[in-house]
Amino acid sequence: MIDMILDYLKALSQSQDGFYYAYQVDEDNCLAKLFWADAQARMNYSLFGDTITFDPTYGTNKYRMAFTPFTGVDNHKKSSAMEQQRYNHRLLDAASDSTLPQVSSKTMIEKHASKIYTHAVFYEFQEQVQMAPCSCAVVGFSEQGNMHIINVEDAYRKHRVFQVAHNNESKETTCTCKMFERKGILCKHIIWIMSGKGLQSIPEQYIETRWTNKSYRKPLYGLDGKLLQDYDLTDLRKLELSRVWSEFYATISVLNSMPDNQIKELSLMLLQFREKINPTKESLTKDQELEMLLGCSTKSNILCSSTQDCKKQRKRHENEIKQG
Repeated sequence: MIDMILDYLKALSQSQDGFYYAYQVDEDNCLAKLFWADAQARMNYSLFGDTITFDPTYGTNKYRMAFTPFTGVDNHKKSSAMEQQRYNHRLLDAASDSTLPQVSSKTMIEKHASKIYTHAVFYEFQEQVQMAPCSCAVVGFSEQGNMHIINVEDAYRKHRVFQVAHNNESKETTCTCKMFERKGILCKHIIWIMSGKGLQSIPEQYIETRWTNKSYRKPLYGLDGKLLQDYDLTDLRKLELSRVWSEFYATISVLNSMPDNQIKELSLMLLQFREKINPTKESLTKDQELEMLLGCSTKSNILCSSTQDCKKQRKRHENEIKQG
């Protein structure tokens, strides 16, 4: 029986990319330990391995052997260990990609959350939004440089007072309730203060990728450096290209915090590099380079009064780029 199981697992490892198994025998050469994981489980661990439930069950069969599943929670707040559950995960992914949940307030922060979070996580965030105006009241305020320290009384927590610290420049915000540190979702106290300060969106540093509907969009690698989606031990070219894609994804993800001149510089660099590796009949002209940097047409009488003005503006932009 054991030989049949091991033969079956060996066949899976040869036919399914990313499938892994290992086993140990005791001093009598009897099977003592057995472990297996397929590519999907390994990818789930890479994405959602920050919290794992280790649940050994003893004495459940006549052999009195322990069966120990490693169970995590995905970006829909669902368990991501069993097949049926993977099917449900795909359905939830499709729902989050194709529809938006219903917002309950006019706050821009809630509207922003509805676009980035999966439905399950959004509704948890929405609960905090709904409770904020009913339970939160500012009872104290102090200022330390760019840092505002606000004392917020919570009527739903026996009128306990929590301290919210908000940096006006970096938008860094913390609360003594520590909900974000525990759950990765902003608490009602922080949401109340951010809304009061007119923030239109959740600051990027407070958006946990694991809770978003984009968590499956970037390439993932196992501990051995191999791509989990296309687990191919022989296709080194595909692996290297995917690493380039991953680096490009990481660069794009920080574009929101880059000044306009650096975004234009990156766009021009990419276009010039593409022309270099895949030259076309018509190379990039100086006017096209100018338009890329300035974001306007050199022939436009509306945006650029003259080519000479464009050249002067280009020079200014070039100096800005050189100065960082």
